[in-house]
Amino acid sequence: MLYTLPSALSIATTARVGALLAQGRVRAARRLTRAVAVLTVTAGCCTSLALFALRVPVVGAFSTDPQVQQLAYDVWPFLCAFIFVDVRRVGRVSQKKRARD
Repeated sequence: MLYTLPSALSIATTARVGALLAQGRVRAARRLTRAVAVLTVTAGCCTSLALFALRVPVVGAFSTDPQVQQLAYDVWPFLCAFIFVDVRRVGRVSQKKRARD
């Protein structure tokens, strides 16, 4: 489930940033937040593009019914767009938290 990677990175980063802040290492926490925000957006964009490029084999792996496949192809761009938008949201939330500190 590659589309969950950005959320997983954000959750893991939250724990690590909390530990760094508890140690008083604010500068390291900011650097980590910035790096993970870039990594998260990059991973999400790559995932979205890969899913769009691989839509035919992925849909074909789950159904051989042409009507079902066509419905999946019709919805697929929305799935990829959602992943892209969701990743950008995660990146913005990280940046807003960093700006408050």
